[in-house]
Amino acid sequence: MKRLVFAAMLVALSAWSNLMSFAQVPEPRAPWTAKDPLRGLCTIVSTIQEDDTIGGRYMWAYQRQLLIAANVDITADDEETVARKIREVWEANKHRFQCSSASFDIPRGNIIKFAVNAKFDHFIDDMVNWGIELNDIDEYDQRTVLDYIEHQIQRNQGSSIERRLRGYYDLLRKAGALHLRELPDRDAGSGISATTGDD
Repeated sequence: MKRLVFAAMLVALSAWSNLMSFAQVPEPRAPWTAKDPLRGLCTIVSTIQEDDTIGGRYMWAYQRQLLIAANVDITADDEETVARKIREVWEANKHRFQCSSASFDIPRGNIIKFAVNAKFDHFIDDMVNWGIELNDIDEYDQRTVLDYIEHQIQRNQGSSIERRLRGYYDLLRKAGALHLRELPDRDAGSGISATTGDD
């Protein structure tokens, strides 16, 4: 009987220990846990995953993953430094920010277009606030994010989604997003911008 009581106590203690480990505040210095924080980012965006592990204004899983990848110190880095570090990681890994999904009409499409498709407002706002490049062109559709949104507005005229899409269009336009036809470094005849990394 003593063995049974002792075993039950060990199980209870183990369960309590596991519960308490989830309740602890994580270290504020990245990297927290992920070996490859950019892996699965499309899934995180498409499912609009919340994650309040970090706290403060960081309440989304994509934020946590990008902060980890950029080695952000949330206790020491100001917003400008956070944005710079994330931009640097973004530029170095641009080829990894392409998403494919049955619910997304652009194979290997830009993750910002993917977020527009998912109606993930916070992601789009962060892309603007962090100064992420908005004028990349996907090989499949030969469109910038602004071209993609304009096309979606045309497809959804008169629907409840049209107003939201127009909001995205205005926000990104004010942040410097351009149509393909407006890009100054567009290679005449090819439709490919020199900024796409397709060299």
